[in-house]
Amino acid sequence: MASAVDGLSPMCATIQGFENICCPSEPITNPCTFCQEGMPDQSIVVNGGQSCGSIQASASFFPSDSELCFTVQASESQCCPELLEMPPSPTLMPISASTNSPTVSTTQPTNITDATNSTNATVADFDLGLDFKLVGPVTTNKVDMILVGIDGAEKFRVWQTDTANFIMDFFKNNPGSVYDVTVEVSMLFETITDISPGTYTGNPGVQGRRQLDGVKSVRITYDQVTTYRSEDPTIYDENYIIEEPFRIDPEGYIALLKSTSKTDFYDSLVEVGVTVPPPTPAPTPKPPFVFPVAKKNTFDDNMTYIIIGAACGGVLIFAVACILIVRRRRKHRGNTGNTHRGTIITIESGDDEDWQSRDMNDVASSNMLDREEVMPSGEVMVHVIAPKGKLGIVVDTLPWGSPPYVKKVKKRGPLFGRVQQGDKIIAVDDDDVQQLSAKDVQKLLESKKKNPQRKLTIVREGSQRGDRYTQTNQFVSSAVAVNSVSAMNMDYNPSSHEGNNPLNDESASQNQLDYGHAFHDHALKRNEQLHNIQDSTAVTVIAPMGKLGIVVEDSSDGGPPFVGEIQKGSALEGELQLFDRIASIDDQDVKELKAFHISKLLAHKSQNLERKIVILREKTEESQNRFIV
Repeated sequence: MASAVDGLSPMCATIQGFENICCPSEPITNPCTFCQEGMPDQSIVVNGGQSCGSIQASASFFPSDSELCFTVQASESQCCPELLEMPPSPTLMPISASTNSPTVSTTQPTNITDATNSTNATVADFDLGLDFKLVGPVTTNKVDMILVGIDGAEKFRVWQTDTANFIMDFFKNNPGSVYDVTVEVSMLFETITDISPGTYTGNPGVQGRRQLDGVKSVRITYDQVTTYRSEDPTIYDENYIIEEPFRIDPEGYIALLKSTSKTDFYDSLVEVGVTVPPPTPAPTPKPPFVFPVAKKNTFDDNMTYIIIGAACGGVLIFAVACILIVRRRRKHRGNTGNTHRGTIITIESGDDEDWQSRDMNDVASSNMLDREEVMPSGEVMVHVIAPKGKLGIVVDTLPWGSPPYVKKVKKRGPLFGRVQQGDKIIAVDDDDVQQLSAKDVQKLLESKKKNPQRKLTIVREGSQRGDRYTQTNQFVSSAVAVNSVSAMNMDYNPSSHEGNNPLNDESASQNQLDYGHAFHDHALKRNEQLHNIQDSTAVTVIAPMGKLGIVVEDSSDGGPPFVGEIQKGSALEGELQLFDRIASIDDQDVKELKAFHISKLLAHKSQNLERKIVILREKTEESQNRFIV
């Protein structure tokens, strides 16, 4: 066993510490002592599964100044706590103990042959775990950690290092069924949320705590790469390593974060919990298609074909009737909507999909299930039952925060006439989405597109009744129009639409006016950003595999993130320039993303043979948000 270990490794030094037991050359002049004043109960089992009696019998085989002696004496606080209080011990070598706990005499043996336990039994009590199976490296994606009392990690690199060290130190200081653990942690993103009584955070101790009502918290999602030795990898696996340290010693993790921070950032941190995402079930394979066996054209077969043809004809007639009804309703709604819209035509880039190929039976049936509820604030909550497939809506986020709202409804989409521009989306299938970004809501709807139906809960500033549109919807339509025609240097004047707005009277609420003006201000700011982008030159750069050696920074003017630093020896040195704005990555528009998300996207694609990066060459102000790719 010793020949399989590197002679310069700490494991070899641990093995050589047992030479005094297995092959003693001369009596130890200064043996290690353990609970000299006696112990209350020799059968007490300490960390690692070893009894106090067996530890005392083995202590005399080690010199008092050896590292194994320090390891043994560390258990005196558990075996004889009333007789001796030990000072803090040095860093312990990981020792895996046997589950057997033999009872031995407290009398110190004078030599090896007089010991109550034989030499072989003593060595077995200090099993090094060399027979444990080596597992890994294993990558676990999207692990969630909840930190209650703060709204984010102070420095994400320091957080990654502290989290990995805490996990490794936990298993180093608590040896058992898992041994030789190494961990790497990579933060993906943070989500700010609030904790209410009974909210599940991954740690059962958080549930039902009344003092946490409304306390701010952050959900950190990260990837973890784990390598370890395990007595039974089917039980003590990487998920056990991820969750066990935070379940047993969450206070120790909080203390570590506070000790490594040079400020009082973590002083308000009160709770931590970690959960591993459930495994993704394997898709169920489709049964193989079996071609029907050809039969003779008998009289029974002819009758069967007649019945099938009649049924298909009936379904076709029903489908055509549904299509005519839906088109008539859409035409009516489109005519009433166009009566009160401004004169500016809104055009958005992208191909319009052919929504007429959709199953109109789903659309017709879902229309009948929509219902409205008037809220005390005067707003209207609408529950929309959407069919499966694409919905034909564009979701965006207001510049001042959540919830996400409907930015565009395609005319031939299944929700046209039922969902309006400016509608705030607050729930999907009764799940609250007010704190999610527009991108996350789009992904959620995309993941449910194969469901027979989806329930969207939206809040409208005022209900659309007959031919009347709310003041809010008028402002939303105008703001979108300004964004679309900014390239033509057209000035938007809200007063020019007053004559066309049927609700522009003294009874309109001040909240609706503020909401509309905020959209208008956001549109004017967006005009300035689009003007800067149009003055730039688009350059396509093909990036190789691996790290790029560039620093991406957020623009202070709200435009696309830019290249703030090109490190020496970078793979893109000579192709990129400082202040180049990043417009797209592999044909994916990233102008609206933050520098942190662009850095994560480039890192995620680092194993690709090449990455296509389109940049806009212009100068911009320097920002303080810096993220290494």
